Amino acid sequence: HQQVTAARRNMLRLTHLVADLLFTTRASSGSPLVDPYRVDLAVVLCEAVDAASLDADSRGVRINARVPDGLPAVADGMRLRQVFDNLLDNAIAYSSPGGVVTVDLGEREERLVLTVTDEGTGIDAADVDQVFGRFYRGANARRRQVSGTGLGLTIVRSIVEAHGGVVSLESTPGEGTSV
Repeated sequence: HQQVTAARRNMLRLTHLVADLLFTTRASSGSPLVDPYRVDLAVVLCEAVDAASLDADSRGVRINARVPDGLPAVADGMRLRQVFDNLLDNAIAYSSPGGVVTVDLGEREERLVLTVTDEGTGIDAADVDQVFGRFYRGANARRRQVSGTGLGLTIVRSIVEAHGGVVSLESTPGEGTSV
């Protein structure tokens, strides 16, 4: 049974890696990355938070989500779900047991704004400017042995920019990160 579980976990990891590599290749080839349609982003985010809760619970991390009752938009809900999943995965992975990940979704000056904040290890100042680079893994990722390919934030940036948005990150080592 343990061998089947390990094989399944490895298969899922490879599937995600291949999907991420295909996406970044598509992004750099200039192909359209998003296919907008009417979607309620509050629902999409709540589903992402629910999915991330299992991982958070197992690590002793609490997710505090501040999401409006509804937030209709014309956007690619599937791609934005990828953004939500990547940001939540990172925030949980770099949090310490007992930490809180805060997710905030709202509107500001007719723009949708999502902020994901953790109370984790933070990112070394030398790494902050490079975290959105393809395959980049910061010193804290190596120190904490957090698994990953270094493609998550590259994908986040590509999807956000394809929607005409901007992504930014602030981090204080030892205190946490806000994206």
